Amino acid sequence: MFLTFMSYSQSYKQNKNVISTNLISPFLSPSSYSLEYERTLDKGYSPNVSQLSYKIGGYYISDKEKQILDEFYDQFIYDKEAIIFSGYSTTIELRYYFEWDAPSGYYFSLFGAYAGFNENYTDRKPNSFTGYEKSITKIGRGVALGFKYNLSSILIADALVGYKVENVSENQVYKLDNREIEIEPYKKDGLRFELSIGFLF
Repeated sequence: MFLTFMSYSQSYKQNKNVISTNLISPFLSPSSYSLEYERTLDKGYSPNVSQLSYKIGGYYISDKEKQILDEFYDQFIYDKEAIIFSGYSTTIELRYYFEWDAPSGYYFSLFGAYAGFNENYTDRKPNSFTGYEKSITKIGRGVALGFKYNLSSILIADALVGYKVENVSENQVYKLDNREIEIEPYKKDGLRFELSIGFLF
């Protein structure tokens, strides 16, 4: 009984908040930059609640893709801003840690996600100057497993891999004749990877 009390006491004194950023998202397509907040729930309600946390992540989507504009003496000339992505996304998670020292150790996660962004393509090839504007909305959900490791007393690393399903809606407008095409909504699935680094407080 005494040892059990000491274990709870030690867990209770741990820092409960984490501010972090996703190190992988800038290298995905489209690129995004994130700020995430995780809060371990108060152990005072029940001994098991100390193993639960919620996490909210906000992502600013900002990216550019290049395309071949022209060819001159076997040298390709690129338009570095042919496609521009802009928008935002957010992720909400509920995590269950398998050990008593949350927010550290192995955990299981249920998550939901929303993304809304624009894809703006301009074709600047000679005698063209056409393109389109596409509005994209994604609503996703999934499960994941992860591990959080204390690098120091305040620095923490977080690795996660999971499976997600997304409902995607797209609306595309062509710039040349203002013709609008509504693409039939569809589902897509895939893996979710995340590697974050953050601060405990």
